[in-house]
Amino acid sequence: MNKRQWCGIGALIGTIAVISCLLFLFRDGSTQWQFPSYYYQMATMLSREEANVSEGYVYFLGDSHIQGLTTQEIVNPSINLGLGHDTIEGLRARLGGYQALRKASSIVIGVGFNDLNKQSLDGMRKSYQDLFEALPKDIPILVSLLFKVDEALSGREGVNGKIEHANAFLLRWCQEHDLYYCLRPFSETIDGHERRLLLLADGVHLNPVGYSLWIDSMAQFFGQEPAFHNK
Repeated sequence: MNKRQWCGIGALIGTIAVISCLLFLFRDGSTQWQFPSYYYQMATMLSREEANVSEGYVYFLGDSHIQGLTTQEIVNPSINLGLGHDTIEGLRARLGGYQALRKASSIVIGVGFNDLNKQSLDGMRKSYQDLFEALPKDIPILVSLLFKVDEALSGREGVNGKIEHANAFLLRWCQEHDLYYCLRPFSETIDGHERRLLLLADGVHLNPVGYSLWIDSMAQFFGQEPAFHNK
């Protein structure tokens, strides 16, 4: 068989793996929440796209924050596998369908916001640990810490305190594990009023100005950290 046929087989295997993992993880009664139907459609589409990725790509994995990121402005070659509504456990389930992941030069993780009102902090810590243990052990991983939100606009009073605790766990993980690095939010020193200028009207997602600052901070990290210099 030629390369195209092998890629087609790989894509089929990846799609089956994603569907199997998601159905197992989120079958009726097995979890506290369900995803919208388009999530599963997008998950299978992303697995087909990923099957054709060659060696040396930087993988961006996460939720809608990652999905809206122009990764080509940060590092090349790269693939954006962000998916709106994703959770820590959802991302872990998706990993089973990414056949070329072990050929990545590095991995960027940005996920957890959708877990904040669905899991306790202890539950989130356990989910993060399970996710990290499912990732390749010999590839550098950049964990982008969670952004604080505008609590008034988002109607989620007190969520920023939970974000601080989740980020503290992620920082400790990166300090205690080789090949893990944390990227602090560029907005962590910005007060609530100025933070609003970087967010959409929902008070949660970044607007173009916010994304531009996030892209700049990531690009600077990739340029300065030797472990992430694409080979």
